[in-house]
Amino acid sequence: MRRDVHRRGRYPTTSSRDKVVFLSLIAVFGMMVLLIVGKPSSRPSPLGAPPLTVAQAADAAAGTIAAARTTPAPEKEWGGAEVVALSSGFTMPAFGYGTCCRPSARGRAVTASTLAYLKAGGKLIDTAMAYANHANIGTAIKYSGLDRAELWLTSKISPNMVKSYDECLAAVPSILDEIGTEYLDLLLIHTPKLGKDRTVDLWRCLIEARARGQARAIGVSNFNWLEVEALEAATGVLPDVNQVQLHPWTPKGWRGVVDACLRRGVAVTAYTSLGGSRFRKAGSPWGEALAGLAAAHGATPAQVLLRWARQVGGGRVAVIPGSSSDEHIRENLRCPAFELSAAELAVLEASPPPHGWFDAARGPAKYDDAAATTAWGPRK
Repeated sequence: MRRDVHRRGRYPTTSSRDKVVFLSLIAVFGMMVLLIVGKPSSRPSPLGAPPLTVAQAADAAAGTIAAARTTPAPEKEWGGAEVVALSSGFTMPAFGYGTCCRPSARGRAVTASTLAYLKAGGKLIDTAMAYANHANIGTAIKYSGLDRAELWLTSKISPNMVKSYDECLAAVPSILDEIGTEYLDLLLIHTPKLGKDRTVDLWRCLIEARARGQARAIGVSNFNWLEVEALEAATGVLPDVNQVQLHPWTPKGWRGVVDACLRRGVAVTAYTSLGGSRFRKAGSPWGEALAGLAAAHGATPAQVLLRWARQVGGGRVAVIPGSSSDEHIRENLRCPAFELSAAELAVLEASPPPHGWFDAARGPAKYDDAAATTAWGPRK
């Protein structure tokens, strides 16, 4: 049939073929212009990441791009729960589950408690290389029956274990394998203790991990603002998140770090919101001021502290309390949506911390005012 049509002259003649060639050349020229101008690609990015321009997509194929930060990606649905918006366009759940620094944060115990958190409706799990519980958490996720897309997983590169760009690039897929996931929602550098040059190398590694689709968002932990600025100055990329200690008795210098992050669009994840199991013994009294506020708002003292962090951060602070108690896990996750008045905030912050609370002067992380203004300290 094709031969018959061709013979009847319905296929292009020699003259019309020239026109086709000419039009093809115009089309090729148009594509070159798109590559130069950087028209956004209509092809959806992997893992729901912010769309890349055509030129950026070409760079990404060569492994040289720091992923786009300017175009918001569609927000995940978190079942109507409170969220924290990141400058890269993603949203992460506001009430997460921390898996650090208690005897029950490893082995079967952390698998059971993480599963309890997920069964209670929790979505954000915070872990790290240093916690040595990736596989345990992966087991909990498996038995939860939840799809990977329903969760937000955060982990951290440990400078105690990873000290160079190449070591970092090798560590990221190992983390993914241990948890049993194809990507992380958030990948952090755990501490700036390696000093400026090597920490910048780790930051370049995280930028590359994001470009490869191994992490959707990237950030830091225990960094003061001088250190955050140094990363941006060296790479042009500002962290999505800084994870730091934050509670009503946080030293003023570190409150300043939080304020600086939020002003520049760096979201904050607060840890030690409830004092930390290493410092505050279970059952210790909360103190009159905190107990009074809890009674006034029909909440528990722990819920008042979590709400405090959310409120002082203007909704851009997430909290990640940890517990091995199913009751406390549900309590932390189901924090009532009340608001503390200015007077109540002042009373709480002026009150003495609960008995056995974390003390910056004696704590191993050295979260004092000096650490907030001195770059590249050991911190943790």
